[in-house]
Amino acid sequence: MKRLLYFCLFCFIVFGCKKDEEKPKSFNDLLQGTWNVSSDKTEYYDTANVKVYEKTTTNNFKYIIQDKNIITNNGGTIAQYATYSLSEQNGKKFINLIAPGFNTIFEVTTLTDKNMTWQLESLNVLYFEGGSQKTAAKSIFTIQLEK
Repeated sequence: MKRLLYFCLFCFIVFGCKKDEEKPKSFNDLLQGTWNVSSDKTEYYDTANVKVYEKTTTNNFKYIIQDKNIITNNGGTIAQYATYSLSEQNGKKFINLIAPGFNTIFEVTTLTDKNMTWQLESLNVLYFEGGSQKTAAKSIFTIQLEK
């Protein structure tokens, strides 16, 4: 009888003291915090969808996301304020940045606790290469951010 009691107690401890699974964070919860731009680039494509040019920019921008507000700061005195809204369509996640004279929707292609990637696709884009102006059938602007 004691063995049965010990066995039941053992089973209770092993199976009853299981750690609760963490609830996955929501899209909005993962966005919150201070994000540093690790890289940004624009890729330009021709009508055959072949990449014809790539431009990479180095900057030290920070995106501070709190509640439904975003503050962008270049590490100095320049700060811009915007609000945002989130949406999902066909399994893709989007962030719509809204500021005076600025309303842009980025696709959020990566979002974890530590990394986030935004992409913006535009059609018929003018760009400069080698001092001359050219037109690309499309461009993809990518911002990679880290916490």
